Amino acid sequence: MRFSLFSLLCLAASFSMPLVVLKENRIVTGRGVWLFQINPLFAVAAGLLLILMAFLLYKGLWRGLQAHLWAFFLFLLIFSVLLHLQQNLSKWDLPAMGRVSFAGGFWFSLFCIYLLLSWAYRQTDSAVQRYLVVFTPLPLLLLLLFSGVLQQNSIYLEYVNRQSKFFYELLKHIKLTLTAVGAAACIGVPVGVMAARYEKWRDYGFRVVNSIQTIPSLAFFGLMIAPLALLSRSFPVLRELGISGIGEAPALIALSLYALLPIVRNTFTGLFYIDQQVKLAAVGMGMNKGQVFRSIELPLAAPMILTGLRISLVQTTGNTVVAALIGAGGMGTFIFQGLGQSVPDLILLGVIPVIILSVFFDRLFFAAEGLLTPKGLRVS
Repeated sequence: MRFSLFSLLCLAASFSMPLVVLKENRIVTGRGVWLFQINPLFAVAAGLLLILMAFLLYKGLWRGLQAHLWAFFLFLLIFSVLLHLQQNLSKWDLPAMGRVSFAGGFWFSLFCIYLLLSWAYRQTDSAVQRYLVVFTPLPLLLLLLFSGVLQQNSIYLEYVNRQSKFFYELLKHIKLTLTAVGAAACIGVPVGVMAARYEKWRDYGFRVVNSIQTIPSLAFFGLMIAPLALLSRSFPVLRELGISGIGEAPALIALSLYALLPIVRNTFTGLFYIDQQVKLAAVGMGMNKGQVFRSIELPLAAPMILTGLRISLVQTTGNTVVAALIGAGGMGTFIFQGLGQSVPDLILLGVIPVIILSVFFDRLFFAAEGLLTPKGLRVS
């Protein structure tokens, strides 16, 4: 009830804000345009939609599938408004180099759609309906991208002007993230296993990984520059391998160290808190320590270990943005360029893919956790 009421309040707030901002060029502030200015009929339809949704909520007729349908209708309404605006840009006296930027009303509407889809997913028991809810945003996104609505959109134009560089930096961002988490997993999982077995490893291991988290990310990247620069000058072979004070090498070291804590902590928790009676039963059946670990402990701890990897991967996807400051590339390149040039849409060009990647990695590992959880431990 509270969740649905909050989503309706967000929807009402989105209708009270400018939907788009019309700009003469990429730098100027521009002027906001409200929904009722674009087309009064659309404004009336939006108001009636809000009243109808509030009525259904008041009468207790709000269900998961209905929330999904309302989210779909809301997106179609916003899409229709943007299409109408695109087809009638001439009446707004926008020059040929002019741009249309999304304003608070658009972003709040998307947030409301996300809330409605989240509610629909949690309230739906059918697997088919859940998949329907999960994959609904994909065709809607394709509709938005290939319909021509974004032809003069500022974010889209920033992308067109940097298309080849965009995919290059996106692939580099993914490469840095996966490499850093992979390296952290190779170190963190064994450390977590040893911490679960030996108290000394537990004390020293957690003391080190906890201390790493106290260092600010930007400072940590800076700390890598001097020692790696000294090593590359002292040993030319390292310089030939691409290791220097700036670039990918210091970024990977810093990102890998930052990714350790969730992996070590969850590996330790998954192994340490396994019921001792289960392990004693396995020993009683004739298993040795290695067999107990491979056949009993590791399968039971696998979901918790994957949770640590999921947290680490999502965290590292965001942290990799800072790597652009030391020449490692990634989507942070666009974010910091946008900050330097005071171009919000260029910042969004870097931010939006990072958000999408984080959500994708989170959902992918969440599904893997469900598949690797033993049947007896799954929540029905």
